[in-house]
Amino acid sequence: MNKRRKSPFEEDRFADQRAKTRVVVLIAALVIGSSAAMSEELPVVSRDTIATGLVFAYGHELEPPYVLEIVDSTLRVNGVQVYPDLGQYDKEPPPSGEEISEWTKRTAPIYRDFWDLVSRLKEEGRPISEITAEVADYLRRQEEMVDSVTDVRATTFLVHWKDGSEEVFTTHIPRREKQTEEEQLQNELRRWQRSLRQGWIIVAGSGGSFSPPWMRDEVAAAIARARAATPEELKNWTSRVFGRPIAEQFRHPWSLEETR
Repeated sequence: MNKRRKSPFEEDRFADQRAKTRVVVLIAALVIGSSAAMSEELPVVSRDTIATGLVFAYGHELEPPYVLEIVDSTLRVNGVQVYPDLGQYDKEPPPSGEEISEWTKRTAPIYRDFWDLVSRLKEEGRPISEITAEVADYLRRQEEMVDSVTDVRATTFLVHWKDGSEEVFTTHIPRREKQTEEEQLQNELRRWQRSLRQGWIIVAGSGGSFSPPWMRDEVAAAIARARAATPEELKNWTSRVFGRPIAEQFRHPWSLEETR
């Protein structure tokens, strides 16, 4: 009888990398940072083998070492397609207790118009300082939601909302060139390479999730909770590790043969 392989979750190989500090990452910083990382000059590759990190796909834990390869316009790990994502996650409703607030509904058009105006003025070739001033003036006119706009600089200004909160707006948005299919695949492969070599825990399917090593225990707890969840618990699933569609995959794993 084959001896069961001890799951890395049962080992303490990430203990020295744990941290108790909660990391808060600004979305804009994440987008710009990841874009910069992806733009590094790296050799074009189609296959790599990595023994570190952890990978789960469509409810299953994959066995290391992980063979990453590009096959027929897809990225596969140990033969399982992980990009493009096979899961359906774009229609997930907000988790129970996190419904969209009335304030968010009312401010959404302002954010949309802000981005539209910045894009249009940039296409017209206007100087960035003029764009910032004009967009700040637009925000000032939204008197129902905006109390005032102050500290207008070359690329930023401060919005004082009627609910008492403040928010910095920036018009300096890096332009991202449209990528070819091959470039997208290479970038996704590099993302997996970097993450696994740093010991990250990756869950593929239904949007996926990338968690740093110090979240090992939290990821393990979320997976165990998902696998034992009742239909009602899945319906009301909340977790900062991964969303309800991934939890449903751990509760009802897909056939990996359908993902190859």
